[in-house]
Order: sequence, then C-alpha cells, then structure tokens
Amino acid sequence: MSEVLYYCELTDEVKFNITEPIQVRDIVKSLEALEKIVKQSTKTFSRLGGSEVADVKLYIKTIEKGSLIEKIIVKLIFRNEENLNKFLENTHDWGVKQCKEHPVRSSLVGLVVGGMIAYGFYNLGSGSSSITISGNYNTVITAGASQLNITPAEFKAAIEENKDHKKTLARNAVDFVQPAKTENGDVSIIFGDQTNADKQLEIPADVIASVPKKVEPTKAEEKSTEMDNVTLNIRSLDRDDYNSGWTGYIDGSFTKRVPIEIPIGTDLNLLSSKESFKADVTLFYTQKGNDINQKRILIRKLDL
Repeated sequence: MSEVLYYCELTDEVKFNITEPIQVRDIVKSLEALEKIVKQSTKTFSRLGGSEVADVKLYIKTIEKGSLIEKIIVKLIFRNEENLNKFLENTHDWGVKQCKEHPVRSSLVGLVVGGMIAYGFYNLGSGSSSITISGNYNTVITAGASQLNITPAEFKAAIEENKDHKKTLARNAVDFVQPAKTENGDVSIIFGDQTNADKQLEIPADVIASVPKKVEPTKAEEKSTEMDNVTLNIRSLDRDDYNSGWTGYIDGSFTKRVPIEIPIGTDLNLLSSKESFKADVTLFYTQKGNDINQKRILIRKLDL
C-alpha cells in the first residue's frame, strides 16, 4: 500500500532579462541548481508557515523564449493533514489557501527562493564585490519582509535556517545565475508576477556581475593538537627509515592507520619489537564540520 502524501502546490515565474541565445546545457545546469535551492528551502517554508514541511519538490511548467521565462511549480509535502492545514492557516494572507486543491500562484515561492539565492551570495566571503552583495542581501530581506507583512528579522531568521549548509547554498546560487552572466553585465533576474512590480523580487544585474563563474571547493586547513602519555599502537614498520613505513593509531582516540614520524636517533630495532608504547605526540588532522580526518602522528617523546 502506497503512503498517503499531503501536499500543496504553489506556482511562480522566474524571468532572466536576456535577449541573447542561451545554450541548452547552461539552462539545464541552472535548473538543476534551482532544484537544489528549492530542496534546501524546506526549513525556511517550515519556519514561515509555522508547521513542519517534510520535503519540497520543483517542477517546470513551461519555459518561454524571448527573455527567458521559467514558470515553476513548487510542491510542499507534509507528513500529515494536520501539518498541511496548520501551514495553510498560518499563510492564508499570502494567497495559498486553495493550493491543496489546485496549484495556486503565490509570491511566497519567489521571495523564499530569491532570498536564499541572496543569502547564498552573501556567504561567498569577502572580496571587492562584497559590499554590493551584502547590500543586496539586506535589500532582499527588507523587500521580502514587506511583501509578507512580517519583520525583516523574522524573514531573515527563516532564510538563515539554512546556515548549516551555506557553502552548498552559495555554490548552487552561483550555478543558478550563470545564464545571466554576460560580457556586458546587464542581465537581471526577477521572481514573481511579471505584470505586478509590487509582487516581484529582483536580483540586480550588478549583483549577478559581481558573483564568480564558479565556486571553488574550500580546502580543509590542517590543524594540530598535542597529546601526552598516550598509547600508540604500531600497525606497520620499517626498521631502516624514521619517516616512512611506520603507521599506527592512538588507543582510545581512533583506529584509522596514519603515518607516524619517529624521532631521529630512536633505536628502530627496539621500537619494532613493540606492538604499543607510551608517547607524547602531536596529531595532525583536518576538520570539516564534525568530521575529523586524522592525517599523521609526530612523536615528540616516547617511553620504551
């Protein structure tokens, strides 16, 4: 028996103010990035609607030429009817009341997605264009809050529900706007009703021109920590070399084999007869979030 899904569908438009032809692969990559941004918006919709949204899916209704206009459908999925009804009750002022019966046009979609894109740009880091990008983020927050009739602090808090994955969001935001990056730097992107400027959110041309063509992955910085009187377990060795061939791990800390650097002058024959021994060491590692990757162990003092 298939699981019953409770959902509502909201529609909106995205317009790239461009007249130049765009390669299909660039449109596809942009849409894939938009899909990822929409997927990341789950917590934001939950925060704004005061009800848990389990998942968010993106569908493309039509793509029109001229200026590139993408008519999109965003499906909000709920675990039960209670959560769905609570969301509809809390957002009734935003024109989403009938969305569980049929797709309903709502500026909520463009405000959320546009806000997240601006937040993604904001997290690109410092640079010559940071003032332009930071100013745009503040403008988007103010404009979005005004349209939703909530405070800027409330809208900002909802957008920043995605702070745990802000680097991924930044990369997706940059990928999404790439079709708008032209040599002239004169292309903007508008979310919302193209016939009603009061229901729109714009990513200005100067902001798009300021973002890079690609976000390079950040390299994890190597760190170190000193650990005294630990039990060092030897798993491989080389009696002829102090700096290669030796691997092991620190008892009680991790079991991954990492290279061990032996102090010059150590009796390697005596050391090789030990499966474990006490030592003062420096552990070198990299860290990404809560994930620690041990790289190597430098023995500062050992007790044989």
